[in-house]
Amino acid sequence: SLESKFYAERRQAGDRLWTYVCCSPKPPHANFFVDEPATDHRVLFWQTRQAGATGFLYWSTCWWDGLPMPSASQPCFPDAPIRLSEHSTYKSYKTNGDGLLIYPGKDMTPLPSIRLEVIRDGIEDYEYLALLSRLVEKAKALPPAKRPAPQVLQQAEDLCLVPETISHSVTNYTKDPNVLFERRRQVGDVIERLASVLPPEP
Repeated sequence: SLESKFYAERRQAGDRLWTYVCCSPKPPHANFFVDEPATDHRVLFWQTRQAGATGFLYWSTCWWDGLPMPSASQPCFPDAPIRLSEHSTYKSYKTNGDGLLIYPGKDMTPLPSIRLEVIRDGIEDYEYLALLSRLVEKAKALPPAKRPAPQVLQQAEDLCLVPETISHSVTNYTKDPNVLFERRRQVGDVIERLASVLPPEP
């Protein structure tokens, strides 16, 4: 659970918390498998923020073991399909695309998957929340006369939190991309408002 008392105690003791996925957990948990909705890949980073984690670990992005390698006689992706049933993590764990966010292209050129692009968006979501949190702390440290309006500061503090509409638990979270888009838009708007009255980030 993201709300685990153990995690909270370790953070309070000064330990850093990272999150991690691999060939597990499987649905209904979010992961990076091909047959999961793209929102699952992105919501993982909202859950990482929700847990108070400062890092996210993933074991490989280009584990090509078991896949035919491109050659003069072997057509390669995207001209030929990637058969995930030949991939070693599928053979071992029955997971589609675990450790395979980048595909081998012609001359071994790395080709990003759509999942990798969605993961990028999730990382940017996390960074938006981290930036907003820093700006809130800077704004609260200003003399009262120079602080943003109280309602703006309160809105900013509220937006630093991951709402239950995005992630109620590690197995109960949104599948609606518009929920993520709208929350990120709101966070971005308040970042701009705070940044306009604060010294620039170093």
